[in-house]
Order: sequence, then C-alpha cells, then structure tokens
Amino acid sequence: MNNTYKSKVGSLFIWLYLCVTTVLIAITILCRHEMWVLIIDTALTLVCMLMLTDMYLHTDYTINGDILHIRCGVLFSMRLPIKQITEISHNPSYPSSPALSMKRIGLKYGRNRWVYVSPRNEADFISKLKSVNPGITTTDKAGRRK
Repeated sequence: MNNTYKSKVGSLFIWLYLCVTTVLIAITILCRHEMWVLIIDTALTLVCMLMLTDMYLHTDYTINGDILHIRCGVLFSMRLPIKQITEISHNPSYPSSPALSMKRIGLKYGRNRWVYVSPRNEADFISKLKSVNPGITTTDKAGRRK
C-alpha cells in the first residue's frame, strides 16, 4: 500500500515563484524593442517557471512497503530503504533538499548521510516510517532523543 505525503510549501518558495513571474513581465515590457534579447530572456524565464511549477506539483514522499521514494520534480529522485534510516531530526536545516519549505525534518541514513524533507502531515509520516523500522530514533529541536 502506498502512502504519499505532499511537501509543505513555504513562503520562500512562493516569493521565488512571484519574483520569477515579475521578471518575466518586466522583461516583456523593457525589452519589447530588442527582439533577440526578448526571445532569449523570455525563454530562460519560462524554463525557470516550468521547473518551479514542476517542483510544486511533484514534490512528494511515498512510502511503498519498506522503501521511501523521495521526489522533487525532475531535479531529484531517491529511493531510500526505510531500514537504513537510523534517526529523524527536527533541527532546522538550510542545505539544498527535496523540500519546498524551510520547516524540514532530517532523515539520517548510512554512516552519516542526511536527506531533508518537509511532509505536510509530519506526525503521520514519522509514524509510518517508525512502523516499518521501529529502531529509528527521533531528536527534537532541543537535541533531545525521544
């Protein structure tokens, strides 16, 4: 049975999308007399908008049996065996990750590898992971293990 969790969408992602849209409008207005500049700039901006839209529509985390499939548009796809996850951390993180929100949880797997995700229903997501792998430890924002 598949359990799919969509990513939270943070205000930073929304602002980025609005900025790219504003740039597209500004390019259209400012470069209307320079055809090649208009074509090139518009094409690049549209590619950015399409990628952001794809990320918005296709950032999710699917638990299928004992595998966690993490997807972020066409840019990122990962299959992580849940048995390899050793820790879930609630400490905030800022590295690039397959999450549309800055409110993320870290999943530690392997020796010292991390992937950060931001499921909308975080409690249910963690519960499903722990039901597959009861050995997962959870760390809260203060660094205390649960």
